[in-house]
Amino acid sequence: MIKIKENVIFLIFLILLIFIHGKVNSKIKLGHINYNYQKHSINFKKEHLKYLNIGLNNFLSKIMWISTVLKFDDTHYKKRDLGSWLFLKLSTITDLDPFFYDAFLYGGQYLSIIKDDPLGAEYIYKKGLMNFPKDFWMNLNTGYNAFFELNKKNEGIH
Repeated sequence: MIKIKENVIFLIFLILLIFIHGKVNSKIKLGHINYNYQKHSINFKKEHLKYLNIGLNNFLSKIMWISTVLKFDDTHYKKRDLGSWLFLKLSTITDLDPFFYDAFLYGGQYLSIIKDDPLGAEYIYKKGLMNFPKDFWMNLNTGYNAFFELNKKNEGIH
């Protein structure tokens, strides 16, 4: 037999706990965690990758892509020297797997628009166009980056 009185008391207790949790949670203000990936990112040189990957190029590139996407930030890269942590990661990923379309397309877009690193995006796009020369989106994004971000009008129109 179901005891209705015990269930009602338990339900009231549960609602009271949820209400108290909401009140306490609204009073506590947590600070924003700010992590600088530019200083703490680990990158491998292209020459060393052939010794470290033990034949698992595609696997390592996918793992690095997933970890990079999870770490995307919106901090602008102010220098114009191809030294952004995101550019270096994307360059490593595309060196491991030169046919990884998403790294070229979405990585280039992120570099160009969000990270404000159009030189890095241009390098990634041109690297991608070597393997996907007829791809519409890759050509469109490369032209957009050249025309609007780098002010290379002739190259952007071409």
